[in-house]
Amino acid sequence: MNNELSYVEIEKSIEHMAKDIASKYINLNKKTTPFAILYLPSEYIYLTIVKNFDLVTKIFDKYKIFIQGPSTIIAFIYNLFIQNQNLMISKNIDKIKNLFLDIQKNYKYLNDHINESHKQITKASNSIEKAKKYTNSTFNKINNSSGILNIEAIEIKNELENES
Repeated sequence: MNNELSYVEIEKSIEHMAKDIASKYINLNKKTTPFAILYLPSEYIYLTIVKNFDLVTKIFDKYKIFIQGPSTIIAFIYNLFIQNQNLMISKNIDKIKNLFLDIQKNYKYLNDHINESHKQITKASNSIEKAKKYTNSTFNKINNSSGILNIEAIEIKNELENES
């Protein structure tokens, strides 16, 4: 009977501590975590409390408090650490994805402009080639008529052909 009375007192004390922790440390307006930890430094007390699954569930549901003991606290904190790292990676993945989308848009813009510039250069080159042929044709006609006009034929340099 004395053990049962002590257990009831421990349960009440644990629930009171959970309520106190929740009121002090869980404040979503101040951007705190939506939960807290009640650390029981005695493995015996921890095991005694967690045997009562209804109490543990009630404390979590009502106060958002995780009850931890010496054998579980390190694993629990490590788990939180891993979850936090995963969250940070997820946030950075979105940034990296957005960066790649921007690079992709910029590459498309640059590629479109390079293609357009290439078309314009090709058009200009074709236009110069036509003008060169027309000039050569006209100059050849003049040189062919040089004998009739009694003038010396002039040889023209065709530098553009040498470059090709």
